[in-house]
Amino acid sequence: MKKLILTILMTFGIMTMVNAIEYSDPDADFVLIKGGTFQMGSPDTEDWRSNDEVQHKVTVAPFY
Repeated sequence: MKKLILTILMTFGIMTMVNAIEYSDPDADFVLIKGGTFQMGSPDTEDWRSNDEVQHKVTVAPFY
């Protein structure tokens, strides 16, 4: 019984790997979004500001 289950799992794993190798990119155009740095959060002077809205610098790497 253990050999049968192991054989089934290995077959499924191999089939999954073959499908991953044969996968091709979708027919879609991708656009590069430039990375950058910005301030996130609310300034101390903003009305309705909560204590957990501390301003901090965030940097995002470029991505598609």
